[in-house]
Amino acid sequence: MAELKPCPFCDMSPNTYINVGTREAKFAVFCPSCGCEQYVKRDVSDNYFHVYREAMEEAESLWNTRVRE
Repeated sequence: MAELKPCPFCDMSPNTYINVGTREAKFAVFCPSCGCEQYVKRDVSDNYFHVYREAMEEAESLWNTRVRE
């Protein structure tokens, strides 16, 4: 798990979550202060652990490379 950078909009520490359904999962990093988020959705119908890990790492990487627009 990567060290997450603060929110580029309000400088608060982000949180992470995983929302798993029957066929799809949403892996997200979000700011509890301003509500912005970066997420990745994956098909998880096969329930492979590496899918979860890789998707969370991708969401973290996307979050850490965000810039203020």
